[in-house]
Amino acid sequence: MGNPLMLNFPFIKKIFKKLLTLKPTDEPLFFPNVQLTFSGYSAKCDFIFTKVENPDGESIVWFIYDNSIHYKEHKNKKDRLFE
Repeated sequence: MGNPLMLNFPFIKKIFKKLLTLKPTDEPLFFPNVQLTFSGYSAKCDFIFTKVENPDGESIVWFIYDNSIHYKEHKNKKDRLFE
């Protein structure tokens, strides 16, 4: 099930075992500032993973927030401080 996902998103391969052990009662897993490149799209994203119960069983929900503008502005401010 996870193989196509891991091929397209190498980051998932690094955290796959952690995702498998995630429980619905656990705090969501938060990974900020992850470089995402997929199908011609490139961005700096924050990822949040959580496990939820639904009528068919449990599912892992993956929230992807494109924060490229935020991270770019932060980097520019930081660069200006060190000029």
